[in-house]
Amino acid sequence: MNFFEDHVILVEGLRSRLDNAFEYLYDKYSAALYGVVYKIVLDEDEASDVLQEAFINISQKIDTYDADKGTLFTWILNIARNKALDA
Repeated sequence: MNFFEDHVILVEGLRSRLDNAFEYLYDKYSAALYGVVYKIVLDEDEASDVLQEAFINISQKIDTYDADKGTLFTWILNIARNKALDA
């Protein structure tokens, strides 16, 4: 078991800017986020670019994530979806 499977520990790792926390987040969620982004932009290259921008945005805004308002996945999904809609 990866200790980042505990979302509290994952968020703490992300907020501490731990590379392995971001790697875990990307490995766990990038495929799902890519699928959502691709359904919006309908272009593989653009979907990849949007996904990269979304993960940059996630890393920059992780301190604003509030677990009381929703799950981490829902929060990152909204960031990726909004980036796709903007594109």
